[in-house]
Amino acid sequence: ADDNTQARAIDRATQLVFPKGHPYHAPSRDDVLASIDQATVADLQIAMAPGELTSRSLTETYLARIETIDATLRSVLETNPDALET
Repeated sequence: ADDNTQARAIDRATQLVFPKGHPYHAPSRDDVLASIDQATVADLQIAMAPGELTSRSLTETYLARIETIDATLRSVLETNPDALET
């Protein structure tokens, strides 16, 4: 837990010192979830490393995004009903 707290503090400091768009800016969980359609794998890894973004919250976000967009597009035949099972 101590390492996690330290990692979060470093990430927060990085976000304050380096503005968005700067190569050293670490996206926050909120940054990633707000722009999930533009998030890169690197963005997701950075947000997940300190535990700020979990695989569950990421999955929930993607499922919500699919539900929102697919109501119009009807391109997703089926999502995994067990996607959020632990």
